[in-house]
Amino acid sequence: MPISFRLSELEVQVGRFVYAFEECDEADGFQACVSAVNAGYCERRHPYATKILAAKHTKAETTKPEPSRMHADNEGWYRVTT
Repeated sequence: MPISFRLSELEVQVGRFVYAFEECDEADGFQACVSAVNAGYCERRHPYATKILAAKHTKAETTKPEPSRMHADNEGWYRVTT
């Protein structure tokens, strides 16, 4: 069975997809269902409001600016990359 992750009260991630529900109880039922059977069956039994790829989910995408340091030789600024 696929592993599911609860992203919020109304969102459940199963594999590559994030399912959003209108009610917390609907999300609970869907998450319980996918722990027992496949997601395709659960999609039919527990209708969702939206289904999107996890990579496009806005909460999954966070960006942090890289630190900047002064280069000692020419006293110019450069970005440190790792």
